[in-house]
Amino acid sequence: MTTFDRSTDTLPAWMQRTLRGPDWGALISLAFSLIAAWSFIAQPALPAGGTAEAHVYRAAEYAYAIREGRLYPRWSATAQGGYGAPIPHYVAPGAAYPPALIDTLLIDNSLVAVRITFVGALLIAGAAVYAFTRRRVGALAGVIAALLYLYSPYVGLTTPYINGDLPAAISHALLPLLLLSADRLLRNDHPLDFVYVALLAAYALLTDPRAAALAIGMTLLFALWSQTQSAAHRWRALLAALLIGVGVSACFWLPAMIEADAVLWQHDFPLTQHALRWFDLLAPPQALDPAALTPQAQYGIGWAVIACAAVAIPMIIHTRDSLRGVFLLIALALSALAISTDRVWLLGGAALSWAVVGSGVINW
Repeated sequence: MTTFDRSTDTLPAWMQRTLRGPDWGALISLAFSLIAAWSFIAQPALPAGGTAEAHVYRAAEYAYAIREGRLYPRWSATAQGGYGAPIPHYVAPGAAYPPALIDTLLIDNSLVAVRITFVGALLIAGAAVYAFTRRRVGALAGVIAALLYLYSPYVGLTTPYINGDLPAAISHALLPLLLLSADRLLRNDHPLDFVYVALLAAYALLTDPRAAALAIGMTLLFALWSQTQSAAHRWRALLAALLIGVGVSACFWLPAMIEADAVLWQHDFPLTQHALRWFDLLAPPQALDPAALTPQAQYGIGWAVIACAAVAIPMIIHTRDSLRGVFLLIALALSALAISTDRVWLLGGAALSWAVVGSGVINW
């Protein structure tokens, strides 16, 4: 009697993907991402008190320029009471382009376009963290990491809702996307992965150069950990892709650096900087005061992330989990650096690193 192998391991890769069922982890992560972004969907206006309104004006200016055929405006004609100012020349344009394109091509409404961009950033952030963690340590750990990252106070509350910081919200999505693309390039060596890394690095630099430098640094540290598992030519391909991304984004950062002394920016209000403390990183999220004109920003990683990480660390040491060990070192370094220098933008990378570490709680 002839026997047939019913295992799918012998089938080609494309047939295995066809026979594979739905990725429930991805669906769960997207569902919770949608919950995190629900206020942008349900409310007709943007949260008050942050800089979201300024991003609406920037999106409207870029949409107007695109309609006129100017794909990269360098001058803001409506600034300074109509006298104009070279704001687009010195401010990264990446955050203004997605809502401007949505406004121009689809809905003709800059306010709704900015809300859609915030929703898209949160959805992509959750999906990218899940996909990156799943590739290395499994689907359940990916779901936990996505939830810990999205629902940390700084990533899920302060950045989109209190500060209305659209560049930071997009950067929080680009960071795990860049790590995911770098991981795919190091393990698969597909030409499209090379293109993805280069484009993501370029777009990150065009959105928020500080956050982009952090994302590229974390990607290089992750690649350094992966070099024992990847061929040398893939490591060189990753470096080449990152350098190409830096070169593509030079249309913004190179003229801005060369002509940095050409203008003098004056502020009508004192620029204050939040003083970070270790207690801020560990404090649970506080309920917002509905009567407050300006809600209090909460610059913290979140007690859930820290609790999961504290439980996971003994198991990481016991099992010698090198991946989470690397991210633990990155999380400690970024947290200490953010507190010592009061650089709140470092908290995005710290939150992602702590989330990956906290996903190790499933090892118990």
